[in-house]
Amino acid sequence: MLGWVLSLLFVSRHGLSDREIQGAVTLAKYGPSRAPEDGLPQRQMDAINTLLKDMTMEVDGIRRFANASLSNAVWEMYIKTPERRLQLHALLGRYFMAMEPCDRKLHELPYHLEVAGQWSKLKHALIKIEMFKCWWTPKHKEEFIKLWASLSKHPSFRTPQDGYVVVWRGGMCTWSNAPPALAASPTRRTRQMGGGEPAGS
Repeated sequence: MLGWVLSLLFVSRHGLSDREIQGAVTLAKYGPSRAPEDGLPQRQMDAINTLLKDMTMEVDGIRRFANASLSNAVWEMYIKTPERRLQLHALLGRYFMAMEPCDRKLHELPYHLEVAGQWSKLKHALIKIEMFKCWWTPKHKEEFIKLWASLSKHPSFRTPQDGYVVVWRGGMCTWSNAPPALAASPTRRTRQMGGGEPAGS
């Protein structure tokens, strides 16, 4: 169990909360059929948290390794191979994908999908309407643009079965072939990369 916890902390973007650690380890051990909060006995989590206090630092509820030596030791003891590292990124991707749209999801999910090479899932994490509404805000817009630039380098970023795509042309972001639910949203309109208001509004 401790190996799972430390390995997931290693591949996290900038650390994980105790709730996220428990949820991701539960997903790893039991699959999606068990709720994260029901997955691990409290006594076991208490013991793990006691160990983590000596191995991690906590800032705003997010744990990360206290120093690089611990991080290197986790790699040597538990991860060891690039293939295992990619598996762990994919696992955290599955965990954050199930989360409702929020800052933590936008911060962690695209990172793990990109590292794991899961381009189709990354695309949907960017253009799914409830996610796009969060992305196209002053707080997250810049990272959205960077992720889209990375995604657009891969041939999988536009596939005919999607039915709609986001297209960048000349600094503009537009929806193409949007379904009715998306077409009804103001986010369908063309937007300038530098501003938050739709063009023509």
